[in-house]
Amino acid sequence: MCYEYVNCSRSWNKRRLHIRIGINSGENAVIELGTRSLIDILGYPMNETAKILPLAPPDHILIGTTTYNGLDAQMRNKLKKLGLKGHDYIDYRTGDSYVIYSFGFSV
Repeated sequence: MCYEYVNCSRSWNKRRLHIRIGINSGENAVIELGTRSLIDILGYPMNETAKILPLAPPDHILIGTTTYNGLDAQMRNKLKKLGLKGHDYIDYRTGDSYVIYSFGFSV
């Protein structure tokens, strides 16, 4: 069993794993759906995060404005400001396009 694990991990070392992360902050509601105890999370921050996550290039973190505003200045300086255009990316609070921030990393 251990030998199989080592061989498997060696084959993974030949490949590169790429990840994308979307982060936003705010109030969400956790609700139980139906009688089968399915849980869902609803709210503006969750909706915005779901929209920005697929836009992240490999090995990047995309951060919403609320989370960005909570970061210290040193971290904010490491982020690149991105603007989104299109009707799917309108901030209902301001009527403007979402402003998101990107942070690239390599593993």
